[in-house]
Amino acid sequence: MDWMQTRTILASCSASFLLFGVFALFTALSVALYGAWRGLRSLRNGLGPQAANVQGYLQLARGHTSRATGAVVEPQIRWLSLWAGLRAALRALLSPRR
Repeated sequence: MDWMQTRTILASCSASFLLFGVFALFTALSVALYGAWRGLRSLRNGLGPQAANVQGYLQLARGHTSRATGAVVEPQIRWLSLWAGLRAALRALLSPRR
């Protein structure tokens, strides 16, 4: 067997192994996607009645969070805007005119 035949055989084997790897990868990906689809579908069917309860709880939590955030942030915003307004007023009054 000469070098060219050996090289051709090795190239064919490597291409076959590469194609088998790609096939195995796509098969595993297809199985994973199918499993995820089935799982999500069963969750959707099983959680139908409970979804309204969860949505109500999330709305309640969102309301509490926004009230707490407003109670903390709004005073800071008021004081910082007052401070910025006073600085601008002082700068306007004390800066030399051109």
